[in-house]
Amino acid sequence: MKQLKKQKKQTPICKICFKDITSFHFHNIFNKDIFICESCIKKLNPIFLKFKIDDIDGLAIYEYKDLVKDLIFLYKGLEDYELKDVFLSQFKSEFKIKYHGYKIVPIPSYFEDDLKRGYNHVGEIFKCLRLPILNCLIKTKNVKQKELTFKERQNISNFMDIKNDINLKNERILLVDDIVTTGSSMQAAIKLLKKSHVKDIKILCIAKNLLK
Repeated sequence: MKQLKKQKKQTPICKICFKDITSFHFHNIFNKDIFICESCIKKLNPIFLKFKIDDIDGLAIYEYKDLVKDLIFLYKGLEDYELKDVFLSQFKSEFKIKYHGYKIVPIPSYFEDDLKRGYNHVGEIFKCLRLPILNCLIKTKNVKQKELTFKERQNISNFMDIKNDINLKNERILLVDDIVTTGSSMQAAIKLLKKSHVKDIKILCIAKNLLK
């Protein structure tokens, strides 16, 4: 009886350019699942920008422009779900170490938007970190920040609340979002979390709009 030939290991395909991922990248040492090629990582141009909102330290992986901006629109606006893996997964091992002991709290979308989309677009990106996710913040009104003036964005706290049935006392919180522009949503969330007596808050976002 002839022995079956051993199947070759499938070559991973880049979810951005659809080419075979054959080149080596430093981050591949720590990650078993590879979703993006070295060329596309370079085009995304991770900058790991440090910033502050109020007294809270934040980190943005990319600047919100060019390919990053286009991919977020395809993922969030056109619901290309497969793109959830291209923004963060190549750095997940480093971030799991950096934020060990923290619990993820996503900036909320309006419930009906998540229902229509079938998933929370922010939560899905950060699932790869395999940290506990607390969906404790809620958006109470369907307001789109891109449709608001700068002054109106400062009142975004009027449309965000926190669930009463989740105890956050002494928790270390990693507050996450896809895009940070004015920081008004983050400020509203920070205010709510501080009232819940959390122990520490850090911010991690995919992209930051560097306002001139």
